[in-house]
Amino acid sequence: MIDKLISIQLRVKLLQKFFINLELKSDLKGLSREFELSSNTVPQELNRLQKAGIIEAEPKAI
Repeated sequence: MIDKLISIQLRVKLLQKFFINLELKSDLKGLSREFELSSNTVPQELNRLQKAGIIEAEPKAI
């Protein structure tokens, strides 16, 4: 139950972050630090948003 609540809250924070600034680009480590969450949690939520067609992933430049 608490996991779902945290998940929903994180999705809301991510959506707010990206929709306030549509040109924003962030990396997983930076988002994990910003939201003070494990490096596993943020990618899971980003994948959910990506599968729903809400956000798009961009390949990392080498």
